[in-house]
Amino acid sequence: MRSSLVSFLTIFLVGTVHALAMHTEVAKRTTGTASFYNVGNGTCGVVSKATDFVTAIAVPYYNGGASCFKTVTITAYGKTTTAQVVDECPECSYSSLDFSIALFEFFAPLGVGSIDIIWSFT
Repeated sequence: MRSSLVSFLTIFLVGTVHALAMHTEVAKRTTGTASFYNVGNGTCGVVSKATDFVTAIAVPYYNGGASCFKTVTITAYGKTTTAQVVDECPECSYSSLDFSIALFEFFAPLGVGSIDIIWSFT
C-alpha cells in the first residue's frame, strides 16, 4: 500500500511540475501591438540608430529600467527576430512595443502604422 501511494505521489508531482513548467512558458509570451518611432537617446542611456533592432517597452515592463538591455523575441506575420530593449514607451499600452524603423520594416512596411505581435523576454 505504501509503495502504491509513493508511486502515485511521484507520478502526480512529476505531472504537476511538467504542467506548471509548460504554463509558465506560455505565460511568458505576450500579445500586443507594435508601432515605430525615431530612436535616438533612449532612457536606458544608449544612443540607437534607425537601423538597429531595438525597441521601447511599455512602462509596466520597463519597470524603472529593470528591462534595459534585455532581449525580446518578437513574432509577427510569420517572421521572428530579436531586439534589445533600450527605451521606455509611456504612450504604449500595457503589452505593446515601439520599434526602431528597421525592426518595424523587418515585419511590415511603415505605411501599415502598427502591427499585432507576440513577444517574450528571451
